[in-house]
Amino acid sequence: MGIFARFNYRHNNGRLPFVGKIVDGQLLCGNFKLKRDESGKFITEQPEYFNSILEGAVTVLACSPFISDIFLSAGGKTIAIWDHNIKSAPVYRRERNAYITSGQWSPTRPALFLLGFQDGSIEVWDLLSNLYQPSVIRFMSTSAITSVSIQSLTENEHIVVAGDSKGVAYSMNLVPGFWIPKENELEEIQQMIEKEANRVLKESQPSSEDSKSSEKIPEEKPSKNLEDSAKTKVTDETVLANSYEEFLKLQEQELKNLNLQEDEDVLSNE
Repeated sequence: MGIFARFNYRHNNGRLPFVGKIVDGQLLCGNFKLKRDESGKFITEQPEYFNSILEGAVTVLACSPFISDIFLSAGGKTIAIWDHNIKSAPVYRRERNAYITSGQWSPTRPALFLLGFQDGSIEVWDLLSNLYQPSVIRFMSTSAITSVSIQSLTENEHIVVAGDSKGVAYSMNLVPGFWIPKENELEEIQQMIEKEANRVLKESQPSSEDSKSSEKIPEEKPSKNLEDSAKTKVTDETVLANSYEEFLKLQEQELKNLNLQEDEDVLSNE
């Protein structure tokens, strides 16, 4: 199955829910709330698995800092955004040309996240501007980008900081449009995710044809000729009994013809 590589925690009502990633591309979720079993020992609930579409090791796992139960994941060349309550499929997914090695949400904008790639490039995604392509692509290094995030230098200055597999750090200035939230941005991205979540739930439900086929087949009504068939069965049994009696009579006659019956009578008299 693989091993746990990372957990992202979110404190909620005294519980510690988590989402975790495994090196074979699987995603799971659960919480660390303790409960007693039948013997009185404290145990934790078994985690649940998502129907992951990621290939290879999961390299990105980041909970949204703005929207509860939403998290970003990536593995291989696939990025996916999940609703914590929907395990069947992600609410958003895209394929990239290079292997994804890092990623993170923006700390100031709900609809913006960053990705780092094996070829040394980074991408800035703004879901309100474009759902299908990144807003910025920049080559930062000749080595894989292993970490990427947005950092605030001053109130009016934010930068993208990226680190590669050789331990070298790089930075890139961000224009205000990428760190200042847009008007009603949180509400709009929530509506978009809710719409996609409803679509996923609808697609995961069985179709009308499947539901019809799964309906119980009505039981057949008793045949009107049931009584007639019963009478026929009784008649057949009577015919067989009569035939057997005739067979016994013929057998007795044959024995007499062979003088075997008389011998049996003599033996019985003795």
